[in-house]
Amino acid sequence: IVRTSPMISSRRVLGVNAWQDMFIAVRDLLGGRSQTAEKAFATLEAEMLQELQQIALSRKCQAVIGVQVQFGEISGGGKGQMFYAAAQGTPVLMEQVARPSN
Repeated sequence: IVRTSPMISSRRVLGVNAWQDMFIAVRDLLGGRSQTAEKAFATLEAEMLQELQQIALSRKCQAVIGVQVQFGEISGGGKGQMFYAAAQGTPVLMEQVARPSN
């Protein structure tokens, strides 16, 4: 690592529609994994990581290290469900290291 840039972050909020919310509520009662919620989290994570990459490139950096991703739920008071996610990391410029020749 030759240079670091100040920490960057990305945030997203994703609302689920009434059908998705109903399926999440049923899964919550029955227990087990909710594919609906997992897909929502996967979408949020992919978007944020892509944004971190774009910000790093705009700062002339090649990678983002120390990435942390956090997820949560914003209660809709029975009127729907929203998920939030935040990601942060440190952009870095790296120096290419020559491989030893055999």
